[in-house]
Amino acid sequence: LIPIFLLLLKNERSPSSFSETSESLGIDNRHWARGEVLRSLNFWLYTPIMIFPGMFVTAVFFQQYHLSLKKGWAHIELVALFPVYTFTSVGSMFLFGWASDKFGSRKLLCWYQIPLALSLISFSYASNLREAAFAFLLMGLAQGGHITIFNAFWPETFGTKNIGSIKALIASIGVFGSALGPGISGLLIDYGFEFSGQMYTFGLITLAGCLLAFLGTSSIQKIGKM
Repeated sequence: LIPIFLLLLKNERSPSSFSETSESLGIDNRHWARGEVLRSLNFWLYTPIMIFPGMFVTAVFFQQYHLSLKKGWAHIELVALFPVYTFTSVGSMFLFGWASDKFGSRKLLCWYQIPLALSLISFSYASNLREAAFAFLLMGLAQGGHITIFNAFWPETFGTKNIGSIKALIASIGVFGSALGPGISGLLIDYGFEFSGQMYTFGLITLAGCLLAFLGTSSIQKIGKM
């Protein structure tokens, strides 16, 4: 069945009633193909912040028992804080959806992961469950933004004509990050690096990713003004 599905999905189709009217152009007033996106430096400047949420958030949940053990918390008490992350993520989606409409996704892209960086650093220093709950809140805030902002950013930046193939590329990168996080963190634990210390480093890496995204956004804004 897979070869048949690939054949059917090879050319993305839009109903003729709106194919010409509902498409919006990306930067440089054109639709970008997936190959052009891959050759764009801006795309690679955004790649870290595409990977980091899946990578680091998955690592936190994957290493939850190790984290609770080293912090001296009961595992079940740490798990009881998961709804803080869940409800904050849902609320954050609505918040960032409104903000994207009002300010534009490009203006938010380089800032929305700062709560993730602060969350990871907060987890590193957390000495009690109240501080852990605050870290989960920050993490949920960033995760909701990640889901919402990028969905608006790609068509706004690269146009809508080839958005299906572009989003497929983005999804594969996200899955790669989710698989990478537990593997790297587990390997570091095996080599004697406690997860608490890792999270501090992960937070700094996330801030570096925000800086790269800022450079990419600045470049895109210059292209848009040409």
